[in-house]
Amino acid sequence: MARFSAISCVCKALLRSLEDHCPRELFAGQVPAFRIYQPESFTTPPPDPVVEGFTLFPWRIAPNAQMRSQPPRTDAHGDKFRPSLPLDVHMVTTPWAADAERQLALLGWMARHLEDRPIFDANRLNAASTFSGQVFQAHESVELVCDPLPVADLLGLWDKFKPRLPASATYVARGILLDSEVAMESGALVRNRTFEYAAPGGARN
Repeated sequence: MARFSAISCVCKALLRSLEDHCPRELFAGQVPAFRIYQPESFTTPPPDPVVEGFTLFPWRIAPNAQMRSQPPRTDAHGDKFRPSLPLDVHMVTTPWAADAERQLALLGWMARHLEDRPIFDANRLNAASTFSGQVFQAHESVELVCDPLPVADLLGLWDKFKPRLPASATYVARGILLDSEVAMESGALVRNRTFEYAAPGGARN
């Protein structure tokens, strides 16, 4: 179970993993950038020279169908809250380079790196957070899975963000549980039960 800032935390953790391990020699002496993109980031003309590095664009957030029915959440004190909301975060990850050959080399390295490190534990996630407080509990983790887009969805992205969407890879972070802070009220414990019996003629004793 995680706080509302979990989506941002997962995206930051993925970028930090790329930043910590990327082969700097492929950037031809430039300092690479690592950014979360918004839709307008693709349509804005790039600076000259092109900024090199990696970007991540969360393009779809949807409930996880397999985890949709969650029981009420119970905290360490035994208090009950509304069920957590399980979300899948679909994202496009893109390496940028002024040279096409280096861009493809970075794409291959990125795909291999994320396949080798698909599990983000609570320590990695919380370390990437820019918000105060703990976002993920110690026992939590998030799985990152390569999720190629259907052709129709891919063409739709190209159509909206052309001409700035180069060769990319698509991933989904599965089952991010967003906690609710709305408590569920419960009645007092039942200690006694009283039974009434109907007497003949309809009268009760």
